[in-house]
Amino acid sequence: MSMYRLSLGTFVLGMLMTCHAVADEYSGPYLGASFGQARLAVEDTPFHEKASAFKAFVGYAVSDLLAMEVSYVDGGAPTLDLNGSSVEAQLSGVNASVLLRARKGSAFAFFLKLGYASYEIESTGVVNGAALLQGTDSEEDVTAGIGASYLFARRVIVRLEYEALKVDDGEFTLLTLGAGYKF
Repeated sequence: MSMYRLSLGTFVLGMLMTCHAVADEYSGPYLGASFGQARLAVEDTPFHEKASAFKAFVGYAVSDLLAMEVSYVDGGAPTLDLNGSSVEAQLSGVNASVLLRARKGSAFAFFLKLGYASYEIESTGVVNGAALLQGTDSEEDVTAGIGASYLFARRVIVRLEYEALKVDDGEFTLLTLGAGYKF
């Protein structure tokens, strides 16, 4: 009977250590950068333009299911050209998010992202080469996203993600492909 308990105890302890080791494999700090395309659409206007975008992020994975992340986003300068006139809007800001992850195998994961962003939009209107309209607007709002990541060699992260932010009278979306390093 005591041999049975010793074997059972050893088995349970081994399972707990294995679970802890798996959790440690996916937990810890990470940082990275992503590049892609931003789209800014303003309601009831023809402004639905795209531009190249950049994002830098730093995060901490609490477990293989949950991570917290802060990112800086530069949405480029989407510009609408109209017969010698143009309207440009530059969006940049900081986003704090929680990621809920679902693992598929040992290295692949899907994630949902929910966050809160503080951002600034700088608008410039140019007619015949002269800047006639300039303005800056600072806002805060909820963000949401979805993505997938792959962990190479337990350290290098490659991820593809789509994020959306409801801006005042419009929507800002970001589709990026990036890489990161897990410490």
